[in-house]
Amino acid sequence: MINTNKPKIAFLGNNITPGGGSASLYLLVKSINSSAFDKYVYASTCRSEEMKSNFLKHCHKVTVVELDEICSCQTFDTPNSEFEKIKKRSDKLSKQFLDILLHEKIDILHLNNSVFSHVTEYVKNNSSIKIISHVRELVNHNGIGELQKFILQRITNFSDKIIAISDNEAEMFPDSDKLTIMANPFDFSGLNQIVPNFRKNNHVSEDTVLVAMMGRFNYHKGHLEFLKVLKTIIDKKAVNQNFKFMIIGASLHQALWKRIAKKMLGRFDYINAVSNFIKENKLQDKLILIPYTQNVLQIVRDVDIMVRPSLHGDPWGRDIIEAMALCKPLVATGNSSFYIKDGYTGFLVPLKNTEFFAQKISELMNDREKRIEFGKNGFEKISGMCDLTGYGLEIEKMYLGLMKIYQC
Repeated sequence: MINTNKPKIAFLGNNITPGGGSASLYLLVKSINSSAFDKYVYASTCRSEEMKSNFLKHCHKVTVVELDEICSCQTFDTPNSEFEKIKKRSDKLSKQFLDILLHEKIDILHLNNSVFSHVTEYVKNNSSIKIISHVRELVNHNGIGELQKFILQRITNFSDKIIAISDNEAEMFPDSDKLTIMANPFDFSGLNQIVPNFRKNNHVSEDTVLVAMMGRFNYHKGHLEFLKVLKTIIDKKAVNQNFKFMIIGASLHQALWKRIAKKMLGRFDYINAVSNFIKENKLQDKLILIPYTQNVLQIVRDVDIMVRPSLHGDPWGRDIIEAMALCKPLVATGNSSFYIKDGYTGFLVPLKNTEFFAQKISELMNDREKRIEFGKNGFEKISGMCDLTGYGLEIEKMYLGLMKIYQC
């Protein structure tokens, strides 16, 4: 029996921005065949009209909905007081969202991350909509408390399928028959369209080694560790050629009211701490700060070494994928070899070992041939793991399996 109606897929994300989470959702939506599925995108916030326009090229509609987030990830945990408030109003907001899904006659709800795990319970108990939970965070990064139990139990109990983006997230769902591991995709078809522009636009010579990290200012991203590495390399005179360190996606500009509010509330002002470290150690001449940009790959094209100094030791983010796709060697904290194979596609370094971190970056800065070799190895590995077309086909098979659509 043939179903002539296209299945309707709703994608739910927590934000539409130029950032990594939104980029992953965008590629997910793009990978799905529009002639076979009707696609709807929902998000709790939208902070980029440009990104929204990109989504609309590949889906029927983008809608902002009112939903709370319950978060446990490497950079933030929902405070207990807020957690309790969200649980109390969860049914009301979930019902409003479900009403929208039912009005659109949605068949499958695909959640882009774990922050709406509470929504899965309401949707599952009050509709026949199938649910896929895409787990992109280490929910158990800081142990398993009530918050983490709540999130993981709802994903486990109320999802029809669970997708983990690496074997690291998969460990939270041992022996689950719902689980599939699928690395985040990259659109290799667009590689030729990525024209490097940073060196030319900023008058940076080709013989200047550029070492970069990506990420908005958040303590756990490791900007201060990155700067400590820079200071160590300068102090030890460990590099025998011109170089610059770059932080992509962050700016020291901060509204005055935010600085005052943090001071009054006694909160740690991370941006101010970064700014002071740069000034006190006279790093300005060796450091380039690049604000949030949607054209980040054009900048990465010109980078020589990509660094992920995360304080959580999680070397498997989107910045890793993008760097490897662009043939860049990597140095990252942690020991997971899901992407980075130590000594083959880059170097893995332990946490809180600035000297060793600086040594490995210096080694690559001084050895152009090794940078090229690692970059080539990385591209070969990532192209076999993250091809967008193959990724889309696997997701579509999952949808059709849930819909039980068969052709006779």
